[in-house]
Parts: sequence; structure tokens; C-alpha cells
Amino acid sequence: MVNIHGVNRKLFIVLVVVLFFSLFYTSGAFVWVTGKVSGFCSASCEDTDQGNIYVKGRVNFVTDNCRRDLEPKIDYCDNSRPDYLKEYKCDITTTENWKSELVYCENGCKDGACL
Repeated sequence: MVNIHGVNRKLFIVLVVVLFFSLFYTSGAFVWVTGKVSGFCSASCEDTDQGNIYVKGRVNFVTDNCRRDLEPKIDYCDNSRPDYLKEYKCDITTTENWKSELVYCENGCKDGACL
């Protein structure tokens, strides 16, 4: 290796630093700085009641920009219309990866589920 005024040593140090930060960044270690997971991640969603309107559920998800939403969506009864349930479901065709529906409950709604 020819060393012309320390050029090869400087190049080696730069490459090591770039490699270190590349690995650090793709591992998701910058999540505390950016609020985003910055590695390999994909949108995902979990519905704990699997769309069952007779069970109170919650939707946990990671959005397309690899950011975990800190507040899951939780099914609830609509206070202004006591026979209706706000039901959250996974829908990976949307940017948020979830959708909500207002569902009529024949026997009323209580504590986030149809009776």
C-alpha cells in the first residue's frame, strides 16, 4: 500500500467511520434521535379482537414510515349514540394501516363492545 502523505491512512479512517455510522443507523439505534426506526422495517398491524364487535379490542401498528404509533386505537362506544360502536381494524392499504367503522349494536354498546 503506497502512502502518499498519509492519504491511505486518512481514507482508511474515513471508511471505518462511514461503516460504523452505517451499521449504527440501520440497526435502529437512531430511534431516540429521530423518533423513527431507521433500519429494515415494514408496515404491520395487529387487531387484538380480530374484528369481533362483541369483544373490546385495540389496534397496534407500525406505519409505512416505520414509526410506531405510541397510542393504539381502542374500540369504544359512541357517547352521542349509545347503540353504536367505534370499531378499529387493520387495513394495510391505508397510510395509517388502520381504519375505523361506526357499527350499529342491536342490543346496545358497553365498554367498547356490542352486547
